[in-house]
Amino acid sequence: MQILRTVVFNILFFSWSISYLALSMWVLLMPVSYANLHFKFYFRTVFWIAEKVLGLKIEVRGIERVRKLEKENGCFLVLSKHQSALETFIYPAIFKEYPVFVHKKELLLIPFWGWYMAKMQMIAIDRSSGRKAISVIVEKARRTFKQKRPIIIFPEGSRTLPGEYNKYKSGFYSIYKELDLKILPIAINTGVFWNKKEFVKKSGKVVIDILPPIKSGLDKKEALELVENKIEKATKKLCK
Repeated sequence: MQILRTVVFNILFFSWSISYLALSMWVLLMPVSYANLHFKFYFRTVFWIAEKVLGLKIEVRGIERVRKLEKENGCFLVLSKHQSALETFIYPAIFKEYPVFVHKKELLLIPFWGWYMAKMQMIAIDRSSGRKAISVIVEKARRTFKQKRPIIIFPEGSRTLPGEYNKYKSGFYSIYKELDLKILPIAINTGVFWNKKEFVKKSGKVVIDILPPIKSGLDKKEALELVENKIEKATKKLCK
């Protein structure tokens, strides 16, 4: 039964996404603030399809922590596990301003989607450039700070399966230190239902657990350990 649901969902999801993005090219000429509303509508329709077809419900915990940080400044650092494509759809719908994802530059080559990522001023990095990539990220993050938009980084660097762990990279620390930002850690269980290695998507409740913010001004070792411990501990509970 779930196989059939997955097939129907994939047909609806891809046909809707291609049609919507292809017919929305005019948004590339509009201000980012307008495009933000446009894309939020798209993501919410995807959630509606996922709920009706897959039986997949989404629960966001701790949204009040997001609203508080948005009132304080609007720009803060979001660090999260990355288990599937699903969280990249959910996060833009959570925040009032469209978040800026730090991502590998190869994603900009994807037709339509890459163009929209460029439009929304995502931070594309060249992983082969080493230390230079960090300075580029910080410089682009300064622009994001002025725009009062949150910055999202997946500190493990790539998607992991539920229960898997990759050592957290400290690349986020330069932004955290230079811009004096607070960190908003997030734990998820998206990979339990929407797994990169499994064709079948499961029904159930996806939980986005927004954890208490981490203050600015910590040294690198303390910040890295605190982020890693908080996210990993909360994620294990969600993925049991």
